[in-house]
Amino acid sequence: MKEKSANLPRAEAAAILNQAGLRRLVYELAQEHRQLRLPLLKVAAAGAALAANPDNADLRREARQAWRRLDTVMEGHFARADDAELLRGASQMKVLPPATADALIELCDKLEELARRIARVDFDAASPSAARDAGLAMRDIAVALDEMTAREEREVMPRLQHALYGLGEAARLARPG
Repeated sequence: MKEKSANLPRAEAAAILNQAGLRRLVYELAQEHRQLRLPLLKVAAAGAALAANPDNADLRREARQAWRRLDTVMEGHFARADDAELLRGASQMKVLPPATADALIELCDKLEELARRIARVDFDAASPSAARDAGLAMRDIAVALDEMTAREEREVMPRLQHALYGLGEAARLARPG
């Protein structure tokens, strides 16, 4: 099986993982993690409640509101078409192990699929079965997002910060004088 992280030419990977690109990525990941905390908890709670009682109009309204808020936050994350390329580039440049990059790319794909499933639901008019499915998908997306942020904080951020430090040291040593 071919690795998902092995698709980017080395020169392109190096261009993506320059000092400014790494600095931007570290900043954006930290911002996203802060922005996700409360909406993620609300979606998990609202999704679980809706899945347990899909006929309840108040729970449908709460689920719709929680989903809209999380979806707004997620749009900033998924609107960046370069996420997969950055992960592939980080893998090729040995900043991230290929297995880590591949696992995060798979999580991104899973999140996008769950988001599409939830977005298709009209919370007010959906059948109880469709509302239950939406609630379960909301629960699953909360779990997947939590897993992604934990992996990014545990496996990606320290490696990116280390790489950024290394680029800064290399630039400092290359200066004459």
